[in-house]
Amino acid sequence: LNLPESVQVTAMYVVQKIEAIPVISDDTSTTEHSTRETSTVSEKSNEQVAALSADVEHLHSERDRLNREVRFICEIYLSILQDNI
Repeated sequence: LNLPESVQVTAMYVVQKIEAIPVISDDTSTTEHSTRETSTVSEKSNEQVAALSADVEHLHSERDRLNREVRFICEIYLSILQDNI
């Protein structure tokens, strides 16, 4: 990838979080235990989704910050080139 290392690390972290989300099967029984278990899994899934959303938001802000830095460096580079002409 041609992305800065911090973006790559954050992206890998998000992928790991996504892979860790448990899959809820369609085979749900109506017993109290199953309902409690499904509720617990659902709560954990909601927490993981919220954490993932925060990670994605962080990744977006990191991307924006890096884009600003690149633009700034490009402006400096162009200024140096123009001064040398």
